[in-house]
Amino acid sequence: MITSLSVPGKFTVNMLTSQDILDFKSWQPKHYKNTCLSLKSQSKTVPQSRNQDFTVPSFMEFQYDSAKKGTVVASQYIGGIAKHTFVLRHTSQNLLNPTIPMENAYPT
Repeated sequence: MITSLSVPGKFTVNMLTSQDILDFKSWQPKHYKNTCLSLKSQSKTVPQSRNQDFTVPSFMEFQYDSAKKGTVVASQYIGGIAKHTFVLRHTSQNLLNPTIPMENAYPT
């Protein structure tokens, strides 16, 4: 709850109900991979000890380009030189344009 504001009327609180929470847990695995390696790591010439997994806490900067759907470029430092490209979506043709889930996470 907000008790005071520096500028009145510039902050809004919306109360969520269980109807507002969508079921992403069952939707996400249908359209996106749970784990993946960077494109460079998928090469046979890269030793397994140097593979780069997509682990969100190990990166500070993420870039998404809508022209390359399902692909994320991550960097360990903001503005860093070393960048890793990850393909997070499944490549099946029917999953290229996923729709958002419409089922509620907590049906009443």
